[in-house]
Formats: sequence, C-alpha cells, structure tokens
Amino acid sequence: MFLESVFGKTIEYPFHSIPNATVDNTFSLRYQSLRDTFLKEITSIYESYPNFTYVFTGHSLGAGLSTHAALDVALLGIVPLDQIQAYNYGSPRVGNWAFSDMYDNLIPDTWRVVHYNDVFVPSPDCFKDPEGNCVHGTSQAGYGKASKDESFYWHTNN
Repeated sequence: MFLESVFGKTIEYPFHSIPNATVDNTFSLRYQSLRDTFLKEITSIYESYPNFTYVFTGHSLGAGLSTHAALDVALLGIVPLDQIQAYNYGSPRVGNWAFSDMYDNLIPDTWRVVHYNDVFVPSPDCFKDPEGNCVHGTSQAGYGKASKDESFYWHTNN
C-alpha cells in the first residue's frame, strides 16, 4: 500500500511524441514543474560551454527526474547525443518499453546502479513490452552482476 501511495498512475509520455510510450505520472508531474526553467538554463549553459560532456545524475526520485531531463534534452537537440551521459542511483521505473527503447537508442552511455534489495527500484509495477517482458526505465533486462555475493547491480548499454 505504501508504494502505491508514492507512485502515480501510468500516463502517455507528455513531452514528445514517442509511439506507445507511457511513464509514471509521479516523475512526469515533478519534471513538468521544473522543465521550463531547466531547459532555459541548460540551453544557456550549452551555448557557453558547447564542448563539454553533460552528465545527468540523480538518486531515487532525482534519478527519475534526471532520466526525463536527459531524454528531453536529447529529443530537443539542445546538447548533441554524443555529449550526453547518465549515471543514476536507485532509480525506480520511469517508463514502459517504448520509452525505454527511445531512451536507450538516444543515450547509450547510461549507467544505472541499484541495490538488489531496494524496495523502490522495482516500483511502480512492471511495464510490459509487446512480448510481455518486464521492462524498466532503461532496460532492466540488461543488468549485470559481478557475483552472486554482491548486492549492487548495474546497467549500461555499452
């Protein structure tokens, strides 16, 4: 019951047209509340520092917000794709398979670190791809684990 009160309902991805993409409403609403200011600021920063690498990072709720921010910046073309990286820690699920697929294709330099026993990481309920597989914000199926004794998982598309 607690997790149900933390996470919202699943809605159509509201920021760009991605066919069949849905996201958790909680992250979407919170990102929407800061989106205009963030996009204005990152545009200004990029104009001043066009050769930098832009790293999006966060923990828990912040990781969900940084996932939205990185994809938004990528889709708007504010920062070239090869200058975007993401490092997130303890991120709950952000979107379904269509959202995840778009994200993974645009931002392949992504790392997502989670503790195997974190109650928020598998929340909200699993988003299913067309084959019925559980898909997390950035391809949970791609997790690696160094050994059965280690408690942290990681994900990268590299």
